[in-house]
Amino acid sequence: MACVEAEIIQVRESRTRKAFLEYLEDAPKIKVEEVNDSVKCGELREYFDYDKDYVDDDRICKEVKDLQVSGTYVEF
Repeated sequence: MACVEAEIIQVRESRTRKAFLEYLEDAPKIKVEEVNDSVKCGELREYFDYDKDYVDDDRICKEVKDLQVSGTYVEF
């Protein structure tokens, strides 16, 4: 999901929410040529607590973005 990489870039640039950045960086990586790889995509979906066959990646992206906004992660 390209949205994960976009969020990583945004958080790095803002230099805030270190814990959120670490959470995103720990997610399984998908290369451009792997975007149609059901196993790789499934691993990423499961990382975000979704079923590996979940069909709405846009929803996952929205919820990942909402995590950042919600302030769920605490800076130390």
